[in-house]
Amino acid sequence: MQALQGFLKSIVSDKLTPARQDMALQQYASTGISKLNFLVATQEFLECAKEIAITTKFDVKDSVSIRKLEVGEVVEVIGETTSEKNGLDRVNCRALNDQIEGFVTLRGNQGTAFMKPSVKPFHLCQVEAPLFKTCDSSGEEVCRLKPGDVLELIQGPTAEAVVEVQRVRGKCSKDGKMGWATLSDFKDQDKTDKFLVCSATTAMTNAFDIIESKAMRKVEVGEVLVQLEEPKEDTARSLTRVRVKARKDGLEGWCTMKGNKGSAFVSETTSHRECRRATPLHTSLSSDSKVLRTLDEGEVFDVQHGPTAEKKEGALLTKGRNISTATEGWFSSSGPSFPKWAPTHTCVRSADLKDSMEDTAKVLRALEVGETLCALQPPIRQESGVLLMQVQAERDGAVGFAIVKDVQEGTKPSKLFLKPSFKAA
Repeated sequence: MQALQGFLKSIVSDKLTPARQDMALQQYASTGISKLNFLVATQEFLECAKEIAITTKFDVKDSVSIRKLEVGEVVEVIGETTSEKNGLDRVNCRALNDQIEGFVTLRGNQGTAFMKPSVKPFHLCQVEAPLFKTCDSSGEEVCRLKPGDVLELIQGPTAEAVVEVQRVRGKCSKDGKMGWATLSDFKDQDKTDKFLVCSATTAMTNAFDIIESKAMRKVEVGEVLVQLEEPKEDTARSLTRVRVKARKDGLEGWCTMKGNKGSAFVSETTSHRECRRATPLHTSLSSDSKVLRTLDEGEVFDVQHGPTAEKKEGALLTKGRNISTATEGWFSSSGPSFPKWAPTHTCVRSADLKDSMEDTAKVLRALEVGETLCALQPPIRQESGVLLMQVQAERDGAVGFAIVKDVQEGTKPSKLFLKPSFKAA
């Protein structure tokens, strides 16, 4: 901590006295300062409370208006607050929406507040989602974000241009559900496995010779198989046989494609496609329609209609940096998958503060409804789906792990225990 205090003395102005430094760092004396804490402590943000111009220079008379800040827009303070000769407090800042830098008036000479303090903006990832390299939701992915990942806002949100998406309607091989999905979420037909589909119940055997081989199990009508070798003719019995792998259970063996009387048992299909990544299955053509479920990576989908073009307004994309990995990229912030997040939380449901994340963790004390907690690290999602977070209680400085949100059980919705607080300090 002494080293950090020495570092701060070397980079800040004389206005930050040793006493004020001690006060600012006191809350980290027992826990140390994490990356999350440091970001919050060393950056300042303001929110536009009343529409005001951001200008090119400090002096209002000599500057030109760049554009108007809209109510609710957030800016990062990048310079000290200074008063003009006429008494107006002005500050150099950077608008997060478009990265424009300029000067803005905090309060008018009649007392009107144009800007008010704001917490540093973060977003919490709720479901697995892509992080894109550029502001293009159909472009290259940097990585897949996991539930519990926290991203600090760098730029945006920015609206994409109107885009045209190719959609297909089909049937899930796994459970038979019908719905619509985006074509680009499936592997290209010429770069994937060759699929066969069963049209009449037949047996899968362990060898090519149907007489000498042993039946492994039945292949049911509609079952999807992957062709492992080119079909072979059994001339003695007038059969066409093929070695396959069942998508359902991974079983490998031989099946009859065509019987001695010309009956087709399994045949090549061009309508089945494999998911290249987890993707939502919707009730209708619109990608904003209700999601039936998520198709898993590797799942096979039987395309029965389409592709059909869907023209849609570009998504609102935000550039962020993952707190845990420092990976930067763009994510879709217009839906419920990335709600706003803050390091300060309020307990909204009774919970225990424990000394670890283990099932055998010791209970340090009970958290009371209404008390304030400060996140020391981003949330962690356990295999069960429960979201936990290391926190420090404002009341007594107690440090431990607390449940943020549990998982949905049947028809019972998940319960929220800790809720982000967006009130600026």
